[in-house]
Amino acid sequence: MSSEANPAFTHSELELMENSDLFYQKRQIIHKMTDLLGQTANMLKQLPEHKAFTFPEHTDITTGKISKGENYLQLPWLMLDFPRLFKPDTIFAYRIMFWWGNGFYLTLHLSGNALQRFEPVLLNNCHQLGNDPNLWFCTGNNPWQHQPDTQNYLPARQLTAQLINQQIAQYQFVKLTQPLPLAHWNRLKHHALQRYQFFLALLSN
Repeated sequence: MSSEANPAFTHSELELMENSDLFYQKRQIIHKMTDLLGQTANMLKQLPEHKAFTFPEHTDITTGKISKGENYLQLPWLMLDFPRLFKPDTIFAYRIMFWWGNGFYLTLHLSGNALQRFEPVLLNNCHQLGNDPNLWFCTGNNPWQHQPDTQNYLPARQLTAQLINQQIAQYQFVKLTQPLPLAHWNRLKHHALQRYQFFLALLSN
């Protein structure tokens, strides 16, 4: 017979074990959030700015993709990529992430050939970031860290062309991200469209 002690469960852990509704509610939330992201993609593709923009070759500008997982830092997530181009030598994507318990993240992600193409106009237009209190610029080396923090992100209004150049030279990617609280879910489409229009303007002459 084993002499190992039984694991001890806390009162809150026991309550969760006894609460089967939790998983039904989670399934409903994921279903509704998928619908919300799908509606957002449909609205993005109708924008005049989207229709007029010259995207990198092979960019998906008509369908998009909604991905989901259970373990981004141990929590469930959903991600809309639209428009999207993910290849070994290039990334061009507008990403809308729902991260359970944390928030939404509206992100422009550029690397490789797409970044080389848009780097001059991005540097020329970086002054547009000066009055934006809601946007963060990734200064870290991990392009797959989605949530801003003070160690790996810098408020975009503190950016200069020199800092952008330094990030590109050192890590070969650019990410700009706007966090949005979960309580603002009913304004997600509004914020997502507004931010997308801003990003396209930032990449336009």
